[in-house]
Amino acid sequence: PVFATPDEPLALTAWVYRPPGAPFLLGDSTGAGWPRLVNRVDAAAFWTELGRAGLPVELRLEPGPAAYATDWPALAMGPERHRGYALQWFSLAAALLVLFICFGIHSARETRHALTRHPD
Repeated sequence: PVFATPDEPLALTAWVYRPPGAPFLLGDSTGAGWPRLVNRVDAAAFWTELGRAGLPVELRLEPGPAAYATDWPALAMGPERHRGYALQWFSLAAALLVLFICFGIHSARETRHALTRHPD
């Protein structure tokens, strides 16, 4: 690709990103060679792997004249969504329990009715 590099110094503005809570890891991401799939950014381990010095945190660049596209995804899944899923699944379980009981009672009544009509 062709791009123009400015001659004057430019200032970068960034903020420290700290992920909310403990990460959900799919497995050990250590392996040989690059490119390597990683589940999360661990800046300290990254710099150690590269054999270089760097900040032990993840920085996210703010938009500006020296910035590239910074459309970072917002990872904001609050507890409301989890409660919504829990309510949905518990409601489904309750509905299935009610259906199980209703069909069980209906089946018992039919069996009792059949036994009273034909007592063989």
